[in-house]
Amino acid sequence: MRVLQGKTFQGLGVAGETLKRQLPLIARRFPEIGGAWPGTINVELRQSLVVTHPSHRSEPVSWRKDSDAPEVFDFLRIEFALPEDLWIPAWLYIAHNSPHRQSLKRHEILLPEHIPGVDPEDILIRISQPCTVIDYADNPLYIV
Repeated sequence: MRVLQGKTFQGLGVAGETLKRQLPLIARRFPEIGGAWPGTINVELRQSLVVTHPSHRSEPVSWRKDSDAPEVFDFLRIEFALPEDLWIPAWLYIAHNSPHRQSLKRHEILLPEHIPGVDPEDILIRISQPCTVIDYADNPLYIV
């Protein structure tokens, strides 16, 4: 099990609207995310993280009103730390066409429900899936 640290950052502000269209389509084959809160917490991890074995990979989904081009989404089951050391199940939400994928440290967290006041600057995520760590000089690379 690995615990990774990070800080939140301001996203594009579009996840709420896009997730309202995406989640019902993805939940047809991955029902556990069907009731997820349609919004994400954007986090920049201290470590680089590459997810090669997600908990779920969607089929190509045509969700955009302005395009027929489908998109694939990966989800990695994680736990997200709340204050008072309370861990809740969550997912890394990996949209393949997202600009966040340009950095190995930037990720989006999808929560199972809206939790008021959750937007701490410092966050922790826990990954229980096997993880390989490659130690580079000043930036270890975590591969799940």
